[in-house]
Amino acid sequence: MINENELRKIDLNLLLVFSSLMKERSVTGAAQKLYLGQPAVSMALKRLRTVFNDQLFIREKGQLSPSKRAEDLYVIIEPALENLQSALRPMEPFDPATIKLEFKLGMYDDMEMALLPDLLPHLSKLAPGIDISVHRADLYQVVDLLEAQKIDIAVSHYRNLPKWAMHEVISQSSFSTVFDRKTLPLKTPLNLDDFLEAEHLLVSFNGERSGWIDDALASIGEQRNISFITPHFASVPFILKGSPYVATLPTYVATCCVKYFGLSISAPPVDYELADISLNWHRRFDHDPVHRWVREQIRFIYDRVIKDCS
Repeated sequence: MINENELRKIDLNLLLVFSSLMKERSVTGAAQKLYLGQPAVSMALKRLRTVFNDQLFIREKGQLSPSKRAEDLYVIIEPALENLQSALRPMEPFDPATIKLEFKLGMYDDMEMALLPDLLPHLSKLAPGIDISVHRADLYQVVDLLEAQKIDIAVSHYRNLPKWAMHEVISQSSFSTVFDRKTLPLKTPLNLDDFLEAEHLLVSFNGERSGWIDDALASIGEQRNISFITPHFASVPFILKGSPYVATLPTYVATCCVKYFGLSISAPPVDYELADISLNWHRRFDHDPVHRWVREQIRFIYDRVIKDCS
């Protein structure tokens, strides 16, 4: 709940000065950025120190270094200023056919394999001026990438994101086991004994020897034989082709392995929890028209191409 008495204690212009000082680390630089005189910025800094009861900036080696209190405040104040700026900016008509910008997607390479072959030509046809760049964004990177605006949207199965991250589940994915029948003549559907005796390839981003399927096996007192670990989904079909390994993957990427590499596929012989596939973005872009349009296109392609394979 907003406390009006607390907000009356500070002038919004002081927060603009604080933001500029954090970025410029210089009274002179902040003054130039804000088109103010240096005395005005110095006076504003003095008032900020009084309001927050902290030095905020300490002069070191010819520049202003923020205190711990200033760094903590910046994490809160900067997004608030950005949201206020967005609220005050007039909403301009959005025409996908004429807009020119770069849009940054974050995802695992499994989603690259399954989604991008159809998403990119779709976007190119409707919005030729939008350039797409893809950044690796696994569970351990996605929060920092979204917060630093290094990606606009993350697409995959992320969990436990902070409150500022908007999260929309667009589907749930099953898992499928793939292998090369020429070098590993297993019968399908796989039974539990064959599954446990096989040598397994595991995709693990941090090198841990456990995943969704291992949790399911542990619940029934079983453990599979993991012989090889890789952080990349894209390398899996190349490794499986002509090798004695099996790999259990999200069904949408397992289907790609079957389609393009002629591998065999089977449901894994164990009950497991389905994985949520979600769109994730920073709250500050929730109502941005371009952002909303790209999210809509991703949903459309996902429903048309991938959902039936999940």
